[in-house]
Amino acid sequence: MIRLELVNKDNFEAVLQVQLAPEDQRRVASVEYSLAQAWLYKDSGMILPYAVVSGRKVIGFAMLSIEPKDNSYYLWRLLIDKDFQNRGCEKEVIQQMIGKAKADPLCHKISINYVIGNHKMRYILEKLGFQSVGLEGQEMKMELIIR
Repeated sequence: MIRLELVNKDNFEAVLQVQLAPEDQRRVASVEYSLAQAWLYKDSGMILPYAVVSGRKVIGFAMLSIEPKDNSYYLWRLLIDKDFQNRGCEKEVIQQMIGKAKADPLCHKISINYVIGNHKMRYILEKLGFQSVGLEGQEMKMELIIR
């Protein structure tokens, strides 16, 4: 079972140890870059960096952006360590983020982008009910309407 914990002083070092598979390094920004982005936007209170934890081990990182202007959530980043990929972890994290969105009465949709050519992510998102809504640069934007 996977759980999400906000990044804090107790799990910060373990989050920094998350390593992407070589083929994913061109598709996803690093944990360090992601945490720097979270820090830059910390005053907004709308960027939530999470450690992805299985048992006692940090196996990934996710970053959620709450977008109050359009009552939506944006799963800005999702990284699963190379040693834990292809075990359903990505899908489970996305399901938990969907649960967070559904628990927020103000949230109407959740969106996520993936780099064109990342067929695995497209498949996961489509299985969870996300629909393609268009291109944003080199990425496909997908949305799931919550309510």
